[in-house]
Amino acid sequence: MVIQQDPPHYSIKGEIIIHNADADTTAVYEATYHYNTDTRSIAVNCPELSDYINRQIPDPAKRSPFVGSFISIGNAYFMFCYGTPFL
Repeated sequence: MVIQQDPPHYSIKGEIIIHNADADTTAVYEATYHYNTDTRSIAVNCPELSDYINRQIPDPAKRSPFVGSFISIGNAYFMFCYGTPFL
């Protein structure tokens, strides 16, 4: 759902679903994706997700693959809402 459309800034509310195969648990978190068309950047705001990742992946070096997947999800939300990929 689009919650802000004020070029170059856009915000879309969506969900992030995480499955932890080791613990056999699934978590769904509401997230807000913030886009800036001038800098071609996406930021994700989801405090619950940050807490979850910090608990489940204590080594910061192993967290980077997750960040990339959230950016991909953000790109998909933008495409769904606007009919064009963001990145």
